[in-house]
Amino acid sequence: MKGLKKFTANMIMGANVASILLMLLVGYSDHLNPQAHPLLSCLGLAFPALLAINVCFLVFWAIFSLKRVIVPILGFLLCYVPVRTYFPLNLGPSEKADLKVITYNVAGYSADEDGVRGGGLKGALDYVAQQKDADIVCLQEVTLKEKDKVPFLDVFPYIESQYFRTTGSGVTLLSKYPIVSSEPIKYGDGDFVSKAYTLDVNGKHVMVINNHLETAGLSSEERQDFHSMVHGDQDTEVARQASKKLLVKLGEHNVVRANQTRALARFVEQHANVPIILCADFNDSPISYSRYVVGQKLTDCFRESGNGLGWTFWRDAIRVRIDYIFCSSQLTPVSCKVDNSIKSSDHYPMICGLKMDGNAQK
Repeated sequence: MKGLKKFTANMIMGANVASILLMLLVGYSDHLNPQAHPLLSCLGLAFPALLAINVCFLVFWAIFSLKRVIVPILGFLLCYVPVRTYFPLNLGPSEKADLKVITYNVAGYSADEDGVRGGGLKGALDYVAQQKDADIVCLQEVTLKEKDKVPFLDVFPYIESQYFRTTGSGVTLLSKYPIVSSEPIKYGDGDFVSKAYTLDVNGKHVMVINNHLETAGLSSEERQDFHSMVHGDQDTEVARQASKKLLVKLGEHNVVRANQTRALARFVEQHANVPIILCADFNDSPISYSRYVVGQKLTDCFRESGNGLGWTFWRDAIRVRIDYIFCSSQLTPVSCKVDNSIKSSDHYPMICGLKMDGNAQK
C-alpha cells in the first residue's frame, strides 16, 4: 500500500511538473509573432486554465503532502511575469489621481441585437454622461449624432470622432480639456481605427490615443459553437472540428492585429517626448502579442494598479480582459478597475486614475 501511495504521488507530481512546463510555454507565447506562428499565437487563451490547474495542485499538496507544495509555488515564480499580467494584485493604498480616464466599447451598432444587454446604446451613453468626475473618456464602436452629444457637453465640451469606412461606427473622444490637434494612425490592414489627440491639460500637452483593433472575426454561429464547447454540449468529434476552425480563424485575425499594434508601437515611439495615454479595445487577451508589443513601449495600467482578472468582455461564455489603458513614463497609474455594474454593452468600462509628472511638456 505504501508503495502504491508513493507511486501515485510521483505520478501526480509528474502531472504537476508537466502543467508548469505548459504554463511556462503558454505564458510567454505572447512573444511569438502571429505572422510566423498564427496558430501558436492563440496559445495565450489557454493560460487561465493552466493557472487554475496549478492552483488546484497547490491546494492538493497543501492538504496531502505539504513539503511538495514547493513545486506549484516554484511554477508561479517561474511564470511570475505572465501571472502578474493576467491576474495582478496591487493591494496598497491608492494615491490621489490628477486625471481620471475611462475606456468603454459601447457596442453601438449591435447593442440591441439581443435581450442580454440592458439599455443598449442609450444605456451606455447615459452611463458615460453620469461620469462627471472623469476627465477623458474614450469610446469604441460608437456613432454619435449631434443630438447624442447634448447630454455630454456640460461635462465634456470637447468631442471628436473617427469612423470606420464601412460600418459607420468608430471611436470617439470626450474631454474636459481642449483638443489642440488630432490625427488618425494608419496601419493599412482591416477596417478598424486608431486616432491620436493632443490635449491641452492645464497648459501641458498630453496625447490620448483611442483604438479599436481587428476583432476576433467570429460569426454568431461560431460564438454559439464556442458556448456549446464550454458547456460540454457537443460530442468530442464535433468539438474538435469546431475548435480547429476557431483557432485557424483566430490566428488569421491575430496576424492583422500584429500589424496594427506594431504601427501603434512605432507611433508611440515617435512621440515619446509627450505624455501618452492609450485606450483600446484590442480584441486580444492579456497573454497576447498585441498587448506585449504595446506593453514594451507603455505601462499597462491594470497590470500596475488593478486587481484580479479584470474581465472587460462577457458575452457567449467568453470572459476575458480585452480592453486596456496604457500610459507613458511621464504618467503613473495609481488606480485601475473594471466597472461590471453596467451591462448595456458586451464590454465593461475600464476606469483608471493617473498622476502626471510635473515635468510634462508644456
